[in-house]
Amino acid sequence: YKRQDDTHAVSGSLQLQNGQALPHATVMFRTADGGSTYSTGAGVDGEFQVRATADSRGLPAGDYIVVVQEAVSDDIDSPAAPKIDRKYTQAATTDLQATVGEQENVFDFALEPPSSRR
Repeated sequence: YKRQDDTHAVSGSLQLQNGQALPHATVMFRTADGGSTYSTGAGVDGEFQVRATADSRGLPAGDYIVVVQEAVSDDIDSPAAPKIDRKYTQAATTDLQATVGEQENVFDFALEPPSSRR
């Protein structure tokens, strides 16, 4: 007996404003009520797919906020400068949103560079 999969395929990409991909970032979809967070890793080309569980098609329908955290370089002597604004890294400050529905859900996020304001 297999439980019906009531999730919907979710995929997308992370791009910088100059059109380059943001590779290997962690992408987190959090339900608008904060009850669940689904996390996935983007590939070298910035593309990602996110699923609620390993055997589900995607995510339950609904509204999500999206958090993006850059891959941390393992070069501790000269760590790479951040490529995206800090606002994307926290649920409280991100302005990325996604609404998952019945149809195919593709979210291509263009991410702003770090702002100079402190």
